[in-house]
Amino acid sequence: MQASWPLKFNLTVSPMMDRRNFLQLAAACVGTLFFRKGADEDYAAAQEAVPPVPPVPLCLCSVAGGQYHVGPVSLAQLRPGQSLTLRREPENLHDELAIAVHAGGVKFGYLPRRLNEIPANLMDSGRRLVARVSEVNPDAPPWESLVMEVGVR
Repeated sequence: MQASWPLKFNLTVSPMMDRRNFLQLAAACVGTLFFRKGADEDYAAAQEAVPPVPPVPLCLCSVAGGQYHVGPVSLAQLRPGQSLTLRREPENLHDELAIAVHAGGVKFGYLPRRLNEIPANLMDSGRRLVARVSEVNPDAPPWESLVMEVGVR
């Protein structure tokens, strides 16, 4: 008997499978898993077709401590939607769960202390947090001048 691709086999419905049907089924499974033409290309194409998963939102908050780090000139350079970088500062003397907010190499302040426990634990466990500018208002009080959205990937 000559095998042709794709392998065709007969399965009988009985309480016991005979050796021949078992071997045909096993050969078909192995052939499907390992010898399928174009499998790598199909997988790569499928991965490209999947859109990126958006971050899971954690909070929308003002950046704390901005009056100590930047002035209105630096704030004027930010635009809504712009990415911000979050960096843990476990050695911070005032708050061991501190998360600094940076953009373009400039520190703009911190995630507010009342909100930083869960994000700090997520970052310490290896999760990636993302932040972006939601609102910029240089004329507002410093504690309300920069509003950001924080999410986890």
